[in-house]
Amino acid sequence: MELFNKISDGAKNITGGAKFLGKKSGELLEITKAKLEVLKLENELDNNFRALGNLVYQQFLGRTDLEEEINRLCLAVQNLEKDILELKGEYVKVQPEGPVCQFCKKSLPHDANYCYVCGKSVNTTNEKDEDEK
Repeated sequence: MELFNKISDGAKNITGGAKFLGKKSGELLEITKAKLEVLKLENELDNNFRALGNLVYQQFLGRTDLEEEINRLCLAVQNLEKDILELKGEYVKVQPEGPVCQFCKKSLPHDANYCYVCGKSVNTTNEKDEDEK
């Protein structure tokens, strides 16, 4: 009977682990999709900025019929920036940002104990004070 209980508990643990992994892989897939969409929108944003620069330069050279196209591109840039912020907000909800080093201000992985840039401990708050003495 005890063996049966151990097998039953083991099966429950495996099932729980599989559900957890399934959830995490689903979250990772959603984050990846959102990040790819952000990259696509950022590329479009760069293209719009390039086109805007070209139009402003043409306007500088004396063309006068560009105001409508410049306004259209400026509105497109605003919309792209808004969409990018929304998408970034979606994957931050699923996977929040890790800690930031209080010394060099670099973003760190969630499980970091030390900053990979400056080597300072992430968990100590008085270390900065001690370094300044």
